[in-house]
Amino acid sequence: MQLEWVKKQIRSIAVFCAMVLLAVGSGCPSVPVTEPPPAQTLDADGDGVSDADDACANTANGASVDAAGCSAAQRNDGDADQDGVADADDQCANTPANTTVDETGCAVSGPDADGDGVSDDDDNCDNTPAGETVDLVGCADSQRDSDRDGFFDDVDECANTPPDVQIDDVGCPVSAGGPDTDGDGVNNDIDQCKNTPEGASVDANGCAANERDTDKDGVFDDVDQCPNTPIRTDVDATGCPQTLPTDPGDPPGAVCGDGNIDVDLGEQCDPPNGTTCDANCQTTTGGTLTNDSCTTPIAIGEGDRSFSTTNATTDGPDETDAPAECSLGDYTHVDSDIWYLYTTTCSNLVVVSLCGSLYDTKMMIYDGSGCPVEAGAPLACSDDDCGPGANARTIFTAVTGQQYMIRIGGFNGEQGNGTLTIYCGNDPDRGVVACGEGAGACFSTNNTPGCDDVNACNRTCQVDPFCCDTAWDQTCANKADGIINGFAACSAGSTNVCDVEATSGAGCSDKACCQSVCEEDAFCCTTLWDSVCADRAVVICP
Repeated sequence: MQLEWVKKQIRSIAVFCAMVLLAVGSGCPSVPVTEPPPAQTLDADGDGVSDADDACANTANGASVDAAGCSAAQRNDGDADQDGVADADDQCANTPANTTVDETGCAVSGPDADGDGVSDDDDNCDNTPAGETVDLVGCADSQRDSDRDGFFDDVDECANTPPDVQIDDVGCPVSAGGPDTDGDGVNNDIDQCKNTPEGASVDANGCAANERDTDKDGVFDDVDQCPNTPIRTDVDATGCPQTLPTDPGDPPGAVCGDGNIDVDLGEQCDPPNGTTCDANCQTTTGGTLTNDSCTTPIAIGEGDRSFSTTNATTDGPDETDAPAECSLGDYTHVDSDIWYLYTTTCSNLVVVSLCGSLYDTKMMIYDGSGCPVEAGAPLACSDDDCGPGANARTIFTAVTGQQYMIRIGGFNGEQGNGTLTIYCGNDPDRGVVACGEGAGACFSTNNTPGCDDVNACNRTCQVDPFCCDTAWDQTCANKADGIINGFAACSAGSTNVCDVEATSGAGCSDKACCQSVCEEDAFCCTTLWDSVCADRAVVICP
């Protein structure tokens, strides 16, 4: 600034000399040079306050300032953390009060990478989420576990749990008296049925007979007249295996749409009209299921549970914008739907499986606990994702404590019984981790998820996730044996043509094609080479 002033004086003298020469044609008289103003009178930002006294440099042109040379934008209303650095220039926006800062607004002790107001060298919690309040060592509630029970303070409902005490899924001590939401005597952390009716007798898992399906046939124990039905056996409403008419004189089955209500063959109405009678001649009004409406879902957690959509009505939206894999055959609706409110206990991938259910299922999952009111909202969905077959299975990323609405229904009006399995991706007993040492035998029924031969287990579960999601039943054993050792029906000289439906006998004449089809669908090599087997042969065989 001093140099600029001298330059201005020299230019003024030159101009004066030129004017004198023009006027009198003589030499230029000497011009007195004044001393530069003292430094304290300099005012770089032109706000009327000398630089020596100006607490706010670079004030905007024309802005009104106070005695310290600061405009309103440079005082508290433009300095959210009141550290003396305007927000526009402040690189550490949440500096704690009375902290000494540098010209960038950061604590003089060092940088503050996460901007929580605590310098990095004093910050015990890196990457604090923006806007969260922190303590003196830079930790927010979501990063701090004060009682060291494994639950961060923001979700811990019991903040002062003593050390070495067993806790439940909300960070509270487990004791003989609770927490036990449904009062059945089984604490929430191990209760697989958290809404048991009052007074009901329960097992060690907290499930009453009307919540328990021991043989996994879709019929609860309290009404199951055949309690030991093999898994995945078609059963009737009493839980007993269904028998079809064998007398040639008996009717072949109900014909939906012929105008006759064949009650003895399972029809509830005829003809279908889409309003009160669906495409399978089942009524669509007056459902009696407790979770028939999305306003009354059943609260659940991880585990297995049976369900039935028989007599369920449809109240969810027609998901016309659902992905193609959720709308096979361009059928977008989820008919005869029932609802579950799932609260997850993990921040992980979560598997929701209907594999092994006894009808053509569809499923949608919605974020939150409210009823979906219009199409286009599902977080995840599935039509046929259980390998060959018609059952739904999906995987999505969940957050601990978050609630999700699970909508289970059927394709094109179908209803029936099924098994709903939910587990976290890190579950030590399910999914890919179910394969290996400690699991049951692969070539026989063990009724636990997975089996002990990793190769056989993985290859079997790839085409039939039920075997690792829910239970290793006889179908899984047959499939594993055939995949590893070859299906006997493929080497028995069958005369069945592979791409033609057979009227009797399993397997087909092309050994390689037969093996490929049966690795997907063991039924084709253990029971009958039916139209499904023939259709698969057309797709996967050369």
